[in-house]
Amino acid sequence: MAKRKSKNNISMVGAIIVAALIGLALAMVMFYDSGTPLPPPANVEFTEEYDDSWGKLATPVARCGVTHILVKTDDSRSEEDAKELIDQIWAQYKTEPTKENWRELQKKHNEDTADIHKVYPIPGQWMPEFQETGKTTKVGFARICKTSYGYHLIRRES
Repeated sequence: MAKRKSKNNISMVGAIIVAALIGLALAMVMFYDSGTPLPPPANVEFTEEYDDSWGKLATPVARCGVTHILVKTDDSRSEEDAKELIDQIWAQYKTEPTKENWRELQKKHNEDTADIHKVYPIPGQWMPEFQETGKTTKVGFARICKTSYGYHLIRRES
């Protein structure tokens, strides 16, 4: 009996190791960033006014990865000023929807205290408005949402 018990323990440890390796492989596939810029969306009319339908999906996806630019609303900036700034950032991205342009806009405008280029997995522990916007945005596109922190320009990465 002692031999059977140790064989069961060895097979259980093996199963755990295999499951961990599969999980690691899936995580690498889901969040791999090739660094290759996305081509600009076809047949897009560029306007200065924010258009929430640009890159909006009709049906939300279950999982995705997003990055964002946060423009805070606080005592130093009115809500109107924050909205105007996020609209301008969106227009700058829309005229050149590349990863390089996005990263430059993040460096210049992101007021988040975390890593400005961090890819946030959705679903996660983020505000519902943030998650909903990420889930309903096409890969490579960016859309605006408002939370209690301010205005976010959310770009879907995966």
